[in-house]
Amino acid sequence: MPLEIDPEKMLNFSVRSATADLVRRAVLLLWDECTMLSKEVLECIDRHLRDLMGNDLPFGGKLFIFTGDWAQTLPVAKGRHATVEAAHLNSDLWASVMQHELTINERVRQAQLRSPGDAATFQWWSDYLGDLGAGALGESVIGCDGAAHDAAKLVQLPDRIVFRDSSGAPEQSLDAFIDHYYPDVEGNFERDGWLAARTILAPKNEDVDEVNAKVLEKLPGDTITFLSADSAVDDTSGLWSTDILNTWNPNGMPPHELKLKLGCILILLRNLHAAKGLCNGTRLVLLAVNRKGLVCKIETGKRRGQRVVIPRVKLQSARGELPCTLSRLQLPVRLAFAMTINKSCAAKARTPRPLACPILTCTS
Repeated sequence: MPLEIDPEKMLNFSVRSATADLVRRAVLLLWDECTMLSKEVLECIDRHLRDLMGNDLPFGGKLFIFTGDWAQTLPVAKGRHATVEAAHLNSDLWASVMQHELTINERVRQAQLRSPGDAATFQWWSDYLGDLGAGALGESVIGCDGAAHDAAKLVQLPDRIVFRDSSGAPEQSLDAFIDHYYPDVEGNFERDGWLAARTILAPKNEDVDEVNAKVLEKLPGDTITFLSADSAVDDTSGLWSTDILNTWNPNGMPPHELKLKLGCILILLRNLHAAKGLCNGTRLVLLAVNRKGLVCKIETGKRRGQRVVIPRVKLQSARGELPCTLSRLQLPVRLAFAMTINKSCAAKARTPRPLACPILTCTS
């Protein structure tokens, strides 16, 4: 997929390539977690497959199976209305889709065969999330006019998932929370897989940055700072100086001032080399720094344990996100002691999946 999509863009392989030949021979195409991407991505794939197959059928007449859950992560857009507009449901192609739903929670069913206690926990969590998503929990928020707000509720979290101190009281200290999930980080961070087995999730980047900074301080060793080289690609006004560009932190881009320590856990922000396991969302441990970039060890996937070098690359902000297009030459990584909820999808294999996932089938 191209990074920037418009109504004329196609996929990044030609109709005469080996990839094109493979797609032509394919009987079935699968797309997992389709609800996370915008309808523009769906339409881009449709355009390319029609051109590839030489017909005007939806997706070139190929049988396409989408899997996803509208109650989980939706396309990232600015505002509720923009998010709804970007969903696949608002694409004209959706008229060609037949929807089916999975109704059996396989995690619960498998747990019942092994451990009834675990099955009861998974079932409780599944039921709780289902009720929460359906709006069956909580009390309505009362607006200024005294009427109940129809779009928000106050929900009290169950005691069993609330972090508490040693006395059992709800703990509000971020430092205590970090110490609980990163206990004795100074002595444990070098243990194989210890950092990769844990992370703290938060919905906002500022919270993630605060947690990352606090955990980084606890690591022994000197802090290594990498500064980016920033420029404005399409700035005709001359208003945006380098000092101003350095303060911008667009989504999906590393900061201007990137602070790291040897042994810290990182997340890759760009697809660099899929065949070598260097994809967006790959988690890495920093081993060394040299003239070419960062020497890291892959901590996730089939390439776990392999050493790789992460170079500086030139990144550009999304069109329309900033007053001008920011071009930033920087190492494409961020600290990953904490991550935003969207990025946690890279590690979803470790996370219980309590809700059934609909299967969406496109037939022409």
